Amino acid sequence: MLEVDGITRTYGGLTAVDDVGFAVEPGEIVGVIGPNGAGKTTLFNAVTGVDAPDSGSVRLHGEELVGARPNAVCRAGLARTFQSVRTFDESTVRENVFAGARFGGGHDRDAAARATAAALDLVDLAGDADRHASDLPIAARKRVELARALATDPDVLLLDEIGSGLTPVEIDALTETIVRIRDERGVAVVWIEHVTDALFDGADRVLVLDDGVLIAAGTPTEIRANDRVAEAYLGGGPERAAETTAMAGASTASSKPSTAATDGGDNDGGTGTERSQ
Repeated sequence: MLEVDGITRTYGGLTAVDDVGFAVEPGEIVGVIGPNGAGKTTLFNAVTGVDAPDSGSVRLHGEELVGARPNAVCRAGLARTFQSVRTFDESTVRENVFAGARFGGGHDRDAAARATAAALDLVDLAGDADRHASDLPIAARKRVELARALATDPDVLLLDEIGSGLTPVEIDALTETIVRIRDERGVAVVWIEHVTDALFDGADRVLVLDDGVLIAAGTPTEIRANDRVAEAYLGGGPERAAETTAMAGASTASSKPSTAATDGGDNDGGTGTERSQ
């Protein structure tokens, strides 16, 4: 369904993404991890038209998307969230999500209203629909952004560190919601996350970037046991990887805010551009 081939993006003498390719099948959840600055967000920007790649191809259902503007990419069926939460704070939750359906998805007003109601219900925000976004805690505001992207009726949903800043309990609930979106809507998900324990729980496959290069791809179990991933990402061999994963699992089981296994985020080009542009 989604085919990414040979994506390269350079900035001066820095190659932020180097010949990266992968495919995503319908209904699949694919995680993306890697150290800080590995090129994860730059890859999302290139795929969604926010920052065009120097070379490579992005095809959705066989349609080439490289060169298309972000709004055209969205209407083709590829929606995303951004690292920074950028809701329309003086608007209600319903109005935020309606903007995504109307302008991002291109629905007429009646269809946009239906898509908004369905998205709010799916992310458990129907009861907050008439509250202002600014009145919500961070976990709920992230769900507003998720609903706004979902209301565009995507085939593929790209999530950029949507679990960042949340407690373990909130991350667990969000992971359940992401899996439910896949199960009920058949939407494929590509999910960058620095909370690796949550991602390993929810993903079917995991891609690992390091210095802009795709160094590994496989199931969560395979990635945990991969020597190269352990060296590049966790700073040690498989024993260290297993130890870190076990510690993250114990942390996530707690109801108190704590630190799960992380990659420290990705400072490689997140823009905070609104989803409905």
